[in-house]
Amino acid sequence: MNIDDSLTIYRGELIDAARRWQKARARRRHRIALVTSALAVAGIIVGTAIAATGWLVGSPAPKDVKSDFGSYAPQLGFNPEPGKAVLVAHDGPYKMYVTPDKQGGYCTLVATPQYHPGPHGSGGDCGTRQQAAIPFLAGPVGPGVPMGNGGVRLVVAGRTRNKAVARIRFTTPDGKTASAPIGTSGFFITDITSKKQLFTGLLPNSVCHWTSTFVLLDGSGRHLTQKTRTFGPRICLTRPKPIVKSENGSKTFILQQGMDGYLAKAGPGDNVVCRGAGHALTITVPEAAVGRYRRSHDRQLHLNVRHAHNGRTWVFCG
Repeated sequence: MNIDDSLTIYRGELIDAARRWQKARARRRHRIALVTSALAVAGIIVGTAIAATGWLVGSPAPKDVKSDFGSYAPQLGFNPEPGKAVLVAHDGPYKMYVTPDKQGGYCTLVATPQYHPGPHGSGGDCGTRQQAAIPFLAGPVGPGVPMGNGGVRLVVAGRTRNKAVARIRFTTPDGKTASAPIGTSGFFITDITSKKQLFTGLLPNSVCHWTSTFVLLDGSGRHLTQKTRTFGPRICLTRPKPIVKSENGSKTFILQQGMDGYLAKAGPGDNVVCRGAGHALTITVPEAAVGRYRRSHDRQLHLNVRHAHNGRTWVFCG
């Protein structure tokens, strides 16, 4: 079993958690998931028609974008207004559309070479009135696109409410400098590349957390202010490094939350203990080539153990 298998097994829990996360997101700190939900694109917008909806200004969005916003699931807690969608900015093939929602916030939709809006699309991502009032937002949009050299291409976007800002400059995960112009309504976007795999500890040459300083510049290039942000998962997955205890002929493998992979020398009858988030979960490795799963009552800790056909034992403690 590989990492794709682990993601497949865990997918059900992630889908189940999505609706709860959407409802609670307004009360959480704006970490990467919030950032990627409330961001838009930059670039100078060129067009013959300009639409304005209160503070939101831009070129009217095309029909496929409006239909995409119209497919948003209202049970997630927001009601986009597709007819008011505008293109706030773009950077090459990356385009960002924004529309207000009836809750007083706004919804965003990013079109990329890999994603084309339409009536059966994602519906966009929506935020609350409180999120729309945050002075500065920035971060990755999506997980990144793998490149042939083993690196990734990543879209970085955000918004500033400071009307004096004309351009934003920041450091990439590789330590290089990137920049983007501010589009209408304070949004910006650019794409960057990294030779490293991002937001994981499972792969060689990977970076789990990326810290960058965003420098806000005015039209003359003068430094106005700067904001430092760190992006990455709350728990970074790494290969298992268990504490092993032996007793009465069997072994106990003790893992900390965030470990994913095969356990060397673990076999049927051995116990796997997963600790984290104030909980401890235990599963005995089965004799048959099957998987077993447990989770804490508050769903903050999950343990998957699978005895593979090849005799190896795969675990996920997260």
